[in-house]
Amino acid sequence: SMVKTLKKPTIHPGADDNASGSAAVMELTRRFGAVPDRVGRRLVFMCFSGEEIGLEGSKYYCDHPLFPLEETAAMFNLDMVGRLRPDEKTHKENVLVEGAGTGKNFADLIDAANQKYDFNLAKKSETLPANSDHFSFYKKKIPVLFFWTGYHSDYHKPSDTADKVNVAGMRKFVDLSADVISALAAEEKRPEYQAVKVNTAKRSDGPTLHVMPNYTDGGDGLLLDGVADDGPAAKAGLKAGDRIVEVAGTPVKNITTYMEAMSAQKRGETIDVIVL
Repeated sequence: SMVKTLKKPTIHPGADDNASGSAAVMELTRRFGAVPDRVGRRLVFMCFSGEEIGLEGSKYYCDHPLFPLEETAAMFNLDMVGRLRPDEKTHKENVLVEGAGTGKNFADLIDAANQKYDFNLAKKSETLPANSDHFSFYKKKIPVLFFWTGYHSDYHKPSDTADKVNVAGMRKFVDLSADVISALAAEEKRPEYQAVKVNTAKRSDGPTLHVMPNYTDGGDGLLLDGVADDGPAAKAGLKAGDRIVEVAGTPVKNITTYMEAMSAQKRGETIDVIVL
């Protein structure tokens, strides 16, 4: 959605989005595959194509599953796991957790697994983003978990290169993921599906300020990790570290209220944005 015209086609290596997730899936496959006489639930390791153009691969799987969906206990999604970073306040490493509200005991299970690692878990249990392959499964009433390490200024840019991936961080991230998957595989009872509010306000639904939100911040308003060059936010002088507290007269408490306020706006109109 950038307006810049490139002189020539440019390679987007996609190291964090999503070679990191693909590598994590392969590592988990290697680890679980090496366990002799493993007992517990069947584990299916899979990578989906076509996520960027509308979750095409995972949608197709859910319509043509290799194993019946009514026998599928949970789906664990890894998308962008290569940029583990410390939290500014707690200095613990941030792991973003989506879907904790979709399975009845998911939050407790994740917290128990995290005792060993002491990550700063940013759990949004009451909402679920519709932006990655977990969502295809959620729509079929399967509990889902989606762990990732957050956005950054190289997102969807040619600068998303392998040298910026935190490999040691990925290993620790995979350790936590493996423990959560092991717990899910060992449980007698399958997790109970729960409906949550879906965050469908995608970037294309309405006008956009072209800002990059900070998804781990717990404070009021929307903290910005960055702004896209030439976007409305950049032209208005917004920059990383600013906090949007109101859009067109609507108070902004968090990412969800920001998305709702933005999707109510019309393209081409001028709006007031209040920023700290």
